Amino acid sequence: MIKKFKTIKNLAVFNNFDWDKTVRDKGNNKLEFKKLNIIYGRNYSGKTTLSRILRSFEKEIIDNKYKSCEFSIEHTEQGLLDNNSLNNCPYTIRVYNKDFISENLKWLYDHDGEIKPFAVLGDKNVEIEKEIVKLESLLGSESDKKGIRFELKNKSDELKRKKLSEKNKIEQLDDKLRKKANEEIKQNSIYSDVNYNISKIKEDIKKIDFTSYVNLSSDDIDKKKDLLNEKNKENISGLKNPSLTFNFLYKNANELISKKIKPTQSIQDLLNDSLLQEWVRTGIEYHREKRDTCGFCGSKLPSELWIKLENHFSKEYEELRASIDNQINLIKIEKNGLKNIVKPKRSDFYSTLQIEFENAIKKLDKQIQHYDSILDEIITALELKRNDIFNVTFLPKLESNVDEINQSYIEINKLITDNNSKSKTLISEQTKSRNDLRIDEIAKFLSVINYNKELTAIDKLSNDIKIIEQEFEKLNNDV
Repeated sequence: MIKKFKTIKNLAVFNNFDWDKTVRDKGNNKLEFKKLNIIYGRNYSGKTTLSRILRSFEKEIIDNKYKSCEFSIEHTEQGLLDNNSLNNCPYTIRVYNKDFISENLKWLYDHDGEIKPFAVLGDKNVEIEKEIVKLESLLGSESDKKGIRFELKNKSDELKRKKLSEKNKIEQLDDKLRKKANEEIKQNSIYSDVNYNISKIKEDIKKIDFTSYVNLSSDDIDKKKDLLNEKNKENISGLKNPSLTFNFLYKNANELISKKIKPTQSIQDLLNDSLLQEWVRTGIEYHREKRDTCGFCGSKLPSELWIKLENHFSKEYEELRASIDNQINLIKIEKNGLKNIVKPKRSDFYSTLQIEFENAIKKLDKQIQHYDSILDEIITALELKRNDIFNVTFLPKLESNVDEINQSYIEINKLITDNNSKSKTLISEQTKSRNDLRIDEIAKFLSVINYNKELTAIDKLSNDIKIIEQEFEKLNNDV
């Protein structure tokens, strides 16, 4: 259905017409065409122009007088039709206006004119009308309860009933499986699966060959349950070997400690006394742009004092202090990483490995303690440099025990591997017994609910639906 003349440009009285801006009701709401519309107005107000736009879609051509015009029509089928899509109009349009009269009915205003035939009456049309009546009778209607239309409705209703019946049967079966999975298997400690759900029970059902499956005997069930009661140690997670960066930390710290900088204009008293120098540096933060007098002695602070201090505590000075603080922080991160390692307990191991594990842990702790003390030496040296920034020193040669620490990790992880391997046989047997018991319980449950019979009924409904859909499609094509 045509909704509106969206836009009209360069066509008779319409220059830049925009429907949405122009055609509104008293409440300023946009209006659109209804099923039946009457357009009225005074002469030369554009009524014939609108009919010519519609007639251009009927004739699939624009009058030569309006070649530069542009227009678009909004409708419900394809969105927009415009002057560039005259041959894509989905509607059958017939226009009776003065253009039609001048083309086909010249005799009405010129007695010498002629009338072109635009409709044909006669025997052929009578035959066509009979064929239409015959086809309409064949089609019938839903209200008259006869014909193909009525058959199509019945087939549609049958299809809906079958689909609903299939949906209900599937949901009923799924409800039974879901209840079994969530309330009986999931909550049964024997199966040790708190995440068991309907998806898992459906996967288990696929493992059951109904043509050959035999339920477990009472003795088999008892033996498998006894096996599950065997105590076993949980697997121990291996220790993650820390990536120790001693060489990197030592090298960077030594470079910072040995770095030499000079103040642009030094204050000798501060150079001679590192504690005094740090005291003055700290005091700057409490006085600059905050006080005019000394917070310690009360004396007035001379303006040139700040210049002298800025020359002494230069940008290079502050940057070196910041680098030292950052390096100390990196070393502390390394120290904390070793302290926060989560190690297994003696009780996690089988008794045959407990003493060996305990000795290995003591050895590792001692090595970590030694490494920690080495790092503390580096931190102390960095802090001395930070407090006496102009003094040049060097780190002593420090031998790390990183290799020994790594070797201890290897030894402990080997003990963990040996311990876990002792559990493999028992765990695999318990896993198999647990699965066998679960499958057996599911198989018995499926027998109780007539699972195969329910599946057969659902399959039959599914096949019926396919047949009805084909029948429906044929009837629909006939209509």
